[in-house]
Amino acid sequence: MSTIIISCPSCEQQNRVLVAALEKAVCGKCKLSLLNKPKSTVTTQTGIVKWFTEEKGYGFIQGNNEVDYFFHISEVKNIIDIKKGIQATFDITLGKKGPEAKNITLSETQMNSIKKDAQVLILGNNRLLIKKIKNYSINSHNFTFRNEVKYTAKGFWSPLFFDQDKEFFSTKSINYLNIQMFDGTIYKVYSDEEANRVHLNTLNYFAEFDESASFTGSNKSKALSDSTIVADTFIYVSKDINTIVKALDEVLSAV
Repeated sequence: MSTIIISCPSCEQQNRVLVAALEKAVCGKCKLSLLNKPKSTVTTQTGIVKWFTEEKGYGFIQGNNEVDYFFHISEVKNIIDIKKGIQATFDITLGKKGPEAKNITLSETQMNSIKKDAQVLILGNNRLLIKKIKNYSINSHNFTFRNEVKYTAKGFWSPLFFDQDKEFFSTKSINYLNIQMFDGTIYKVYSDEEANRVHLNTLNYFAEFDESASFTGSNKSKALSDSTIVADTFIYVSKDINTIVKALDEVLSAV
């Protein structure tokens, strides 16, 4: 029977396939279809952790299709004890060296029986060992931001006689999770999507638009100071901080 050699569009592996079976042919390396599957294709898969090194933060997950997928701990979305055999659900993408696992969720049933000395909390690009957390609490913080009121010049002399910026800036209060480590490091984490939006808008306002030079005032100065503080000391996460607190409570109470 006639055969042809096809380069996999996902991993570039060369495959010899039967012409008659071309429509159903899959790559011998990544197990993805040899037809109409661009590199950007994302497929959801389940499997188990094959091995993992906590020191370096990476390992491999073996999919139910018996393909090994490289993963990094930063792709794990929940508080975990990564160990051999734990179940995982993940998205498949193609990395420089082959198939990779992204957006990984570990089995909740496995999480309930984990040991404290290997648990990790992922906050953005930060990995916090649970055993090194001294205390945590929900606090609040007020910050000033540029609102959506459009600026209209009020004359050449007006900035000289009064604060012209009051109507252009507002104050917002956000709740944040304050985590103190035993080494003294403090992490301030918030999940308020609206607060993050107005904060980013304020940063862009000061960085890209020069209307602020047209007026002066304490509110403008406060917004500039607050936006810098939030950018430098706070971490925004999409997962609700109350959910994080609940997970921490459950994990630590089980130890």
